[in-house]
Amino acid sequence: MTPPLVSAMIARARRRSLLALLFILTLLVGICLGLKILELQQVAESAVNGVIALALAVRAVKL
Repeated sequence: MTPPLVSAMIARARRRSLLALLFILTLLVGICLGLKILELQQVAESAVNGVIALALAVRAVKL
């Protein structure tokens, strides 16, 4: 049987490691979401540039 002080220390260490693990997982999810948002932003910018290029080409053909 372990003394109460040792049991309390073990419980505290487990809580800390669970909190650290939760923090790391949250950080990784945030980084992944940030990268996904940047990727979508680049796709949107490329689409806008394509539409602008198409509009300029149509206008040049009309002239």
